[in-house]
Amino acid sequence: PGVVAHYLKYVNKQANAVFLHEMMGGQELAKKEGQCGVLKKTSLEDYKKGLENFQLINLSPAENAIKIVPNHSNSFWRRKN
Repeated sequence: PGVVAHYLKYVNKQANAVFLHEMMGGQELAKKEGQCGVLKKTSLEDYKKGLENFQLINLSPAENAIKIVPNHSNSFWRRKN
């Protein structure tokens, strides 16, 4: 969540609209530090906090040309007036 928050600071300052293709439920947790996975999941609530100047317009399951991408979402955000 800290890395996401860092990058979204720049988005909040410059973008008028945002498209995200993310695992809104978060990545798999690591069993311990240094192992595969994340130490803390980044959730939809983390993105909402990070995009405080934006309104979530649409959140839907992510799809590619063949199928729905498991556990991924597409989200569209618009700068608040």
